[in-house]
Amino acid sequence: MKILNLKGQQISSTKTTNALNKDRILKSVRENTQVTYKVRPIRITPDLSAETMKARRSWTDVIQTLREHKCQPRLIYTSKNLNYNRWRNQRIP
Repeated sequence: MKILNLKGQQISSTKTTNALNKDRILKSVRENTQVTYKVRPIRITPDLSAETMKARRSWTDVIQTLREHKCQPRLIYTSKNLNYNRWRNQRIP
């Protein structure tokens, strides 16, 4: 879900783990005429590109199987950590 100001610039992006929470948030936003953040009017739009939906569908079976075996899937190496490690290992001429 992306939060946009009225000029179309992205302010922030949030992820919801539960589809029901996302639907509840979007429904409440649609009912209100105008939503503000720090006194500025904003729009909240879902980020549901085709690539995002395809990636989610491809992982649903894997995540469901892990949950059945009481495992909690998590990312160990985030892109921020990988980029930091690359930067740290570079030599300065």
